[in-house]
Amino acid sequence: MNKTPNLIGIVSKILTFSCVDGPGNRLVIFLQGCNFNCKNCHNPHTISHCNHGGECVSSCPANALSKENNIVKWQPELCDQCDLCLTACPINANPMTKSYPVSEIITLLHKNNAFLSGVKSGCL
Repeated sequence: MNKTPNLIGIVSKILTFSCVDGPGNRLVIFLQGCNFNCKNCHNPHTISHCNHGGECVSSCPANALSKENNIVKWQPELCDQCDLCLTACPINANPMTKSYPVSEIITLLHKNNAFLSGVKSGCL
């Protein structure tokens, strides 16, 4: 019997191909909730977790965001990735996140392994 807890990561974005910031191809996982708080962060919208204030909802021209039961919901199938919600959020958090079990991330790594020369976190 597997007694390992089902670990979940809140992911802002996954790039299955990136050749930025070094040689080779990498899979990049942008985790939401970075605690480094770097002064010149390249992805400041990944620092805070959404507090479900809802200020972002009205900024979405595709109506991909809604607020239900005091929770901001994101519908990726409607989203056009305009990122207007990122600038509307007063705490600079990304509402466009998905919870991934670590096992699903490992599966993604195995699926793309033949094309990768490394794995990179989104902030390092």
